[in-house]
Amino acid sequence: MVAVDKQGNFYFGTTPLSLDELGRRLAALGAEPEDRRPVIRIRADLSLQWQEVVRVMDLLKKANLSKIVFDTQTEP
Repeated sequence: MVAVDKQGNFYFGTTPLSLDELGRRLAALGAEPEDRRPVIRIRADLSLQWQEVVRVMDLLKKANLSKIVFDTQTEP
């Protein structure tokens, strides 16, 4: 899972990473044979500007990772 919190911090699973580090981690996943590439779940805070999510999407595209789902949650 890739997450972006409301401060714009990036996470791979629960590990905080810079955008560059996240890009390297995703590139390593994208280097796997296509049938072994994972589905990437994206979770972002509701108050976050979409530009931060677009940055993650750009990294996924560069890494040739195309199986993507967005985690959603209804408001309480």
